[in-house]
Formats: sequence, structure tokens, C-alpha cells
Amino acid sequence: MKNIYKGLIGLLFYVLLAQAIAQPTRTEHMLELNYATPQSYIIDQIEVVGAKFLDSASIIAITGLQVGNLIQIPGQAMSDAIKRLWKQKLIDNAAVYVAKIVKDRVTLTIEITERPKLDSYFFEGIKKKQAKKLTEKISLKKGKIITDALIKQTAQSIKNYFIEKRFLYTTVAITPVPDSTLDHKVRLKIQVNKHKKFKINRIFIDSTHYINSAKLRRKMKNTQERVRFTLPLDFIKKVFSFYPFRKKERLKRLFSGKAISDYVHKHAKLTFFSRSKFIKAKYEADKKNIIDWYATKGFIDARIVKDTIYKHNDRSIDIRLQIDEGTRYFVRNITWTGNYQHNDKKLNQIFSIKKGDVYNPALIQQKLHFNPKGSDISSLYMDNGYFSFQITPIIMGIVSDSVDLEMRIHEGAQHVINNVIIQGNERTYDYVIRRELRTLPGDKFDRSKVLRSQRELAQLNFFDPNINILPIPNPADTTVDLQYNVKERPSDQVELSAGWGGGIGFVGSLGLVLNNFSLRNLTHFKNW
Repeated sequence: MKNIYKGLIGLLFYVLLAQAIAQPTRTEHMLELNYATPQSYIIDQIEVVGAKFLDSASIIAITGLQVGNLIQIPGQAMSDAIKRLWKQKLIDNAAVYVAKIVKDRVTLTIEITERPKLDSYFFEGIKKKQAKKLTEKISLKKGKIITDALIKQTAQSIKNYFIEKRFLYTTVAITPVPDSTLDHKVRLKIQVNKHKKFKINRIFIDSTHYINSAKLRRKMKNTQERVRFTLPLDFIKKVFSFYPFRKKERLKRLFSGKAISDYVHKHAKLTFFSRSKFIKAKYEADKKNIIDWYATKGFIDARIVKDTIYKHNDRSIDIRLQIDEGTRYFVRNITWTGNYQHNDKKLNQIFSIKKGDVYNPALIQQKLHFNPKGSDISSLYMDNGYFSFQITPIIMGIVSDSVDLEMRIHEGAQHVINNVIIQGNERTYDYVIRRELRTLPGDKFDRSKVLRSQRELAQLNFFDPNINILPIPNPADTTVDLQYNVKERPSDQVELSAGWGGGIGFVGSLGLVLNNFSLRNLTHFKNW
């Protein structure tokens, strides 16, 4: 019986709904529209109401409605027109309705309420100096249309600025202030509550099985814990309270290596020059440093699963990092392909990474391309004229914790130096620069000599240390031009000293040091 009643109620509801849909409705201007049977009309005219500063033709173009087009009323075209207007974020309200229908032709009205424009803004809750700095950071300019996105972006920029200053919980409230004297323009009141500065109390690093947490904390150069030294007081307290013997604890547990390390870290952090300030950008860089350091130890899959920042008290915060170390990888097989000038034995000797070593991508790149502590594969070739030499390490396979590598080599042809070009020197003669160069036309290209020439030019103190050397290869005749781009800097000095000598009186001296002086230009003062 209950099921019969439910069925009758459902049928009655369906009948009433069908009648409601079939019933003709009226527009705002009392024009009858039937949603069950939409009609097609030709757009005869489009009017825009409420546009004071926005161009009416532009608004009509945004809607996609055009005079002469066929439109169904009611239909999707009118709702799509409203959506397109909203996407521009230039208006507060929008409506498209039928103003008039004559036979098969219709007049549409687009009614909008424009968003106000910015006249000016002012800060509350911060000092004038801080307000001046923030004015340079935020992108609020007079005449800009005030949108929700602009308000949100401005508030976030202000928060980021104060986060860099250790005000981690800054709140920003931006409210428009209407002014009857302004025509459709408003002022913005920006209220800033910085709250308190925070220092870092403790940094906890979880899930580190292979690498000690203290070692990882040291890799965070710019994000460190606050200074503390509570060791003497805490030690005395524990001794007089018989702490080692309470709860049936054994004495040897107190003196285990890990217990001592944790105890000292907690009560005797003596890095007085550590930076306990929390700076978001540097914190992110330090997290990357940890992952990069993990990779040097063979943990190339290591990642920070979670990092949490929470209050310790009203003036300090705690940071907790959870790290998934992943698998530690080792080198298994190394093969060389494309090497004709040097055999595998010699390459392996210089490479000096062998089977069983920890897989360290950064070290591999050093051994292949540029090793600051010794020779590398690239210097073996490029110091002997092979300017176009290339080598690429390819991972051929990973089995369990072992990595197989293939070193693919492109030796190319030996190149000879054709021209040595010097640019940027206005006061220093070419011959002064050339006598410092180790790269001469007709010699084989030698990367080590190029670098040595760069160092010796910098030691003259005539130029900026960053001397750019541009190799210009000529593949047709296997030669290369070397272009040294220098930027001169003033190196002359004027020395002035004065004093008072007993019996002599006032004593003074003036000295002039000319480091780049030429007697040839003695009569040409501008060329000194």
C-alpha cells in the first residue's frame, strides 16, 4: 500500500512539473516566452544600458551577439553572452533580456553594472617607510579597474613582503572607501596587521634511516635553529632528580651515542652566528639543497613528502620535514662508445668511478666535463684540438640498486685557431692584451690555455673579472676564431693625506697612481 501511495505522489508531481514547463512565462518587459517551445528570431537591434566608461560596441562584441544573426529565445546564446561578459572581470552585474519583438525580429538589451576604478590607496597599521617599500612591490595604479583578482594579488604580495621580514602570520584586509566627489572611482584602505616576528625554535627531520638528521640540518645554510645553551642547568636537574634510575631505566641507555647527540642538540646549540630567521624563499632553496645533497649520496629518488610549519610559542616556530629517501643506487657497469683516439682503459683511469661506487650524477658530470680537482674526459680531448667534442652519459638499465651506464662520445675533428679577436677595449692597446694570451693563431685549440688566458687578463686589473670568451667555429675548414670580449674599468687612484707635524705645522701630500698609462699618449691627455 505504501508503494502505491508513493507512485501516485510521484505521478502527481510529474504532471504538475510538466504543466509548469508548458506554461508561458514573461520577460522583465512583460513579453510572453514559452520555455517549452523556443522561437527563432532575427536580431534587429542591440542596446547597452549602464555603460559609463566602457565602450558599448566592445561590450556587444564580447557577448558574441550580432545584428542580423538568428537567435533562439529562450536559448543558450543569451546565457553564453552573460558568461562571456563575466569572464572579462570588468563588471559587477550583467543581464541580457528581450526589449521588444516585432514579428520575427527582436531587440535585445544588455544591462551591466561596471566595476569601479582605482583613484588612490592608503595603508593603515604600518610605518611610512614600510608603506613606501610596499608601494614599489604592489601593482596598484590609478585608473585600474578593481577586480577580485587584483585585490587578492595585492594582499598576497603584501603578505609575502612581511613573510620575508619574519612576520609569518600577517593579515591584510583591503576595503573600498566610496567618495561622493569621485565619479565611479574609489579609494582602497589597506589594513595590515603584522602580528609578531618569529624565529625558528627547532627543525625536526623524520624518516632518515641512512643519513643523520643533524647532518641534514647543517645543509640548511639559511634556515637554522635559534641559539640555546641550557645544558648546565638541565644536567644538574637530572643528576639531583636521579633521572637515570627512574622508571627502571638502565644507566647505559643514557650514554648511548644517539641519546648523547640528541641531548646535546636539544640543550647546547652553540652556533651563535646561525640565521634563525625564517625567510620563505631561502627555506625553499634549503629544501632543494637537502634533496641535491641526497642525490650525491646515491639517493636520486629522495623527496620531501611533507613539510609543516607550526607555532612553538608566541615568538618562535617549529619546522618538521618528512623525507622519503628511497633506494640508494650504486654503479655497476660502465661502457664507452664512439671513442677512437683513446681506449677504454685510459678513459676509465681518468673517469676514476668504478663498479660498486655510489651513483652520484653531480660527480659524474664533473668527471666528464669540468673537474676542479683534477683532469676530466672533456679536457683530455678539448686540450688537444677537439673543439666539437661531446660526451653524454646514458642510463642503460637499473636492476635493484644497480645502475648501468653507457658513455656516448662524439670526438669530431681537431680544430686550429684561425683569428684571435679582441673587443671592448677603448683605452688599452691590443698588444697589451695579446701579450697575456696563450692562444695564438695556428695553434691547436686548447681549452686549458683559453682558461689560463682568461685568468691572466683578469689579473691585469684593467677589466671586469668576468671576461667573456666566444669561440666561433668554422666547420668548413675545421678552424675556430676566439673572440675576447672585455669591459674596461677605472684602475687609477688618487691618494690624499694630511697631518700636523710638531715644529713644521700642517703637512699634506697628494699622490696619483696610473695603472694603465702610456708615455706614447703623454701629449694626448684624453688617451691617458
